[in-house]
Amino acid sequence: RRARPRARDELMLKIAVVGAGGTGGYFGGRLCQNARCDVHFLLRPNSSNVAAIRADGLRLLSVKGDHHEAARKCQVATSAAAIGPCDYVIVCVKTYDLEQLAPTLRPLLKEGTAVVPLLNGMDAHTVLGKALGEEHVLGGLCLIIAFLEAPGVVRHTAGSDTQLITFGELRGKCESARVARLKQAFLEVGVAAYVPSDDVGVLNHLWEKFVKIVGFSDVTAVCRSGMGHVLD
Repeated sequence: RRARPRARDELMLKIAVVGAGGTGGYFGGRLCQNARCDVHFLLRPNSSNVAAIRADGLRLLSVKGDHHEAARKCQVATSAAAIGPCDYVIVCVKTYDLEQLAPTLRPLLKEGTAVVPLLNGMDAHTVLGKALGEEHVLGGLCLIIAFLEAPGVVRHTAGSDTQLITFGELRGKCESARVARLKQAFLEVGVAAYVPSDDVGVLNHLWEKFVKIVGFSDVTAVCRSGMGHVLD
């Protein structure tokens, strides 16, 4: 008897994570723990992370528990073409690098690919939409306090409320089928994934985070120091 075809939600999700600093390293590393996720990190050729992750995987040191063994299956590439088309592309680079980077991500796309930007500011989805096509781009943001402690080592330093990822469609219903699949993949490994309601929308959450950050960034820029030192 022929085997019953597997439901779409049961199939592997191929995911490219662009950048492996505090944000990309943490969320990408957690997705590596999901047996349904085939995770590929896209890094700069001269990044010290490339050799470290290839040799020993990605090590996550977190207040929610350290993760290393499950992240050994992370794969690393230095060009989008080497990864090929994906179901999801999670972009975790600095905002000032995005405009130059965005067009180079086209080999990661296929019909239905969802691109999720996790950058500060309000322009990431616009820049990515112009370069890759608006139909591919979701709105996205995250709340996390994490940093690259050493090549291949990410440290997450705050509580469970700072490993929240929020994303959704920018047009139509926030929680489409592709959004729901990615949300479930995060929830399965204990990451707090949230999709806004249709009447609120993801852009309102982006503005809320932006306004909060501006209050801190003005002070730290004037003081030329981090917020921890300012508060001390």
